[in-house]
Amino acid sequence: SPRTGFMVLHSNRMEGLRDLLVAHIRNNPLPPLSPETVLVQSNGMKHWLTVSLAQDDALGICAATHMVLPSSQLWQIYRSVLGTDRLPATMPLDKSPLAWRILRRLPQWLADPQFAPLAHYLGADTGGIRAYHLAQQLADVLDGYQNYRSDWLTQWAKGRDTLDHSKPLPQAHVWQAAMWRDLLVDVQQQQASGFEARSEVHESFLLELKQRKPGSITALPPRLMVFGITALPMQTMQALVALGRHIPVLMFVHNPCREHWDHVSEDLSGGGHPLLASWGRQGRDYLHAVDRFEAVDEDSPDYQRVSVFVDPVKEALDVQQRPTVLQQLQSGILNLQAKPLSLADDVELDDSLIFVQTHSAQREVEVLHDRILGWLNADAQLQPADIMVMVPDMELFAPHIQAVFGRHADSGDSALDLPYSVTDSTPRTHPLVQAIDTLLQLPQLRLSLRDWLGLFQVKAVRDRYGL
Repeated sequence: SPRTGFMVLHSNRMEGLRDLLVAHIRNNPLPPLSPETVLVQSNGMKHWLTVSLAQDDALGICAATHMVLPSSQLWQIYRSVLGTDRLPATMPLDKSPLAWRILRRLPQWLADPQFAPLAHYLGADTGGIRAYHLAQQLADVLDGYQNYRSDWLTQWAKGRDTLDHSKPLPQAHVWQAAMWRDLLVDVQQQQASGFEARSEVHESFLLELKQRKPGSITALPPRLMVFGITALPMQTMQALVALGRHIPVLMFVHNPCREHWDHVSEDLSGGGHPLLASWGRQGRDYLHAVDRFEAVDEDSPDYQRVSVFVDPVKEALDVQQRPTVLQQLQSGILNLQAKPLSLADDVELDDSLIFVQTHSAQREVEVLHDRILGWLNADAQLQPADIMVMVPDMELFAPHIQAVFGRHADSGDSALDLPYSVTDSTPRTHPLVQAIDTLLQLPQLRLSLRDWLGLFQVKAVRDRYGL
């Protein structure tokens, strides 16, 4: 195993990335009692990877493995390199304290004509609720700037109301630059020294890594592995590449196409696949930003690239099976074939790709429940653990999942009872918390029969009243 370096491993399958990770761990074991550190983008990915690594065809057990979000792990590394005395656990302009700082400064800003858009939004906000929501929204926007557009904030801090390539900031948004400068002054008045924003921390971190000799920083983890993340801020990418001079850094990247597809646009003027064109610019730019960090100077770490792509159509033909609609679609994306599937082609319709439209989220989950039951009844080798369901908004779908999948758990009907777990959930999605929230609103809430039945679905309510 190399002592340092930056390696990027591409595959169009998550299982392929997992196999690469397993192979690397087996061939390059860490010293005893040294934990692996894997950066993942969500609790859902953490759950899937943990279970996947513990399978018999992988490692057989998943232990001594820290799976954490990139932001929290990198902040710990920042503090280890720069020193905990210089860098606190939280920054004054982090999202949570920033919202309260903005809320405190709002009255002064509203007296300034350049903040007229904020005054227009607040209107006659007598109770302060709209001001609180506005502060949260502004904090979220500025937090995104700190992660993805720190170059804007640097220019604004210097008094330059510009964007990329010295492009002037539109007049309607000049108040954002003034707000950032005012917040920096507010921070300076409350702390005598230290870092004000995360961009300053990042620059100091890169400089420190460049000045230190490889192997001289003992507080770093033995190696870092980034698994299946679909987008990372440029600052995070720079930090990972810089760490590659001191420890091995491996990025397991899920890439749907083996060809270079940075040129693919929505109008398909340069060729390409229509689904790749609508993939999402942030994710697309991230994939190609990874390749731009190939070593170009003596300070860059050793750069290696490994590509393991599997053509689904070729895989089906090798076992003398007819490729499904989904496999043909995946193959077209993989090979950057512009011609989409159509009924005019020699395509045999099957159920490998199905679109279902329903009238509500509740009905969506009910259809899903019946579909999964059908799959399990039709295939004896298929297990519930083999099925992953992804939703766009877990807070919206969580109560419907509990209602549909949970109602058969107490019915005694094992034929309809499906084991399930919900990941990436917040405390507000828990049925008990939702019940408490409903009860707290009773003085001004009109309860329907459906609302009462929803309360009775909560086990804690049934237990309390012996229902």
